[in-house]
Amino acid sequence: MSKSQIEPGVISVLQNLHKRVTAIEPITSKPDYFGKEGKDSKDQKSVVLRTALSQMTKGNAAMNPRTLRASFSGHSLTIGSIGTAYGTVLTLTPGTAVEFSSLAALFDDWRTTHIDVCCKVMPTTTNSTSGSLTGTGVAPGNAILVYDPVDNTSISSAQMGLNYQQSTGVWSVIAPGNGYPAAYTRNGFQEFHVKIPAPVVDPGILSDLLDSNWVSTKDTGVIVGYLKPYVDVMGAATYCVFEVFLRYHCEFRSRQ
Repeated sequence: MSKSQIEPGVISVLQNLHKRVTAIEPITSKPDYFGKEGKDSKDQKSVVLRTALSQMTKGNAAMNPRTLRASFSGHSLTIGSIGTAYGTVLTLTPGTAVEFSSLAALFDDWRTTHIDVCCKVMPTTTNSTSGSLTGTGVAPGNAILVYDPVDNTSISSAQMGLNYQQSTGVWSVIAPGNGYPAAYTRNGFQEFHVKIPAPVVDPGILSDLLDSNWVSTKDTGVIVGYLKPYVDVMGAATYCVFEVFLRYHCEFRSRQ
């Protein structure tokens, strides 16, 4: 390989490395304070060489990142039937988020590591997100939200949801007299942190388990699991509005 074929930055690093190695003065062998012979210049040059190469490698990795961690948001809102328990399934597809396309244009592969979820239940008098919130006559009820990496079948009770490894746990959705649902946390939302399972199957077989395998950024429809909310019956004249805000945490990489 000719000198013209080597990048200027690499030449500069090698030149500096050469100066550092050749600048070491020969050390004559003589006893040190402990009566042992001192190390020769060859050993010291090896140390300098290993240190410089290590720094050069770290510098190149910093200048040419191959992997990027990014997070972006999603939103979902569903309305249940009046006077019945509410159970549905929300499919998690990070590739459909608005911010995904710009990242997909820069990288080859991607995967999802975890998801932050904020949700709330709103009892309303009309089948609309802008409907009036009910404050009286609402039957005491419970709710739960679970994550399932495989199955897209809804759950039929809060007790059933407790069998899942990842869930919010059961919380109360009794509406107070002022017309607003009870606060579940200090922000009024139930928080849920979902961890996507590590790969345990062949990367090409996504139907066996929805996990954090690397996939092509062209595969925007990849599913990383399902959210399953369940809410008890809230009253004969009450609709259940279930709102979810998502924050996908993903990694993107370029192929070597």
